[in-house]
Amino acid sequence: MEKNICLEYGCSCCCNPVKLDSKKIVGGDLPFRAEKGIFIPEKAMDHVRLKNYSCSQFDCQTGLCKDYANRPNICRNTSCGALRTDNKEEQARIISAIKAEKFIKLCLP
Repeated sequence: MEKNICLEYGCSCCCNPVKLDSKKIVGGDLPFRAEKGIFIPEKAMDHVRLKNYSCSQFDCQTGLCKDYANRPNICRNTSCGALRTDNKEEQARIISAIKAEKFIKLCLP
C-alpha cells in the first residue's frame, strides 16, 4: 500500500462520509449510497454544496477501504494536501485543519 497519511493521523474525513459537489452526477458501479441532506462548508457557504454518500467499502473499525487496490477512480484521484509534503509538522497541521472543518447540514426529505 502506498504512503497512508490517513492511518498515520487517524483521519477518514474524505471517506466517511464521501462528500461530492452537488452538481456532479454520481453513477456507474460506485460503492456509494446517497444519504439525505446537503453539507455546506462554513468557509464557503455562498457557493459550495456537497452531497454526502456512505461507502460500502469503508471499514469503520480500521478507517480503511476494504478493497483499496480496486478502489474507484474518484477515490484514486482524491488527494490529501498532507501528501504534498514530507514535513511531519506541516502534515499534522493540514490534517488538523481538515478535521476541524465545520459544515452546516441541510436535511432534505
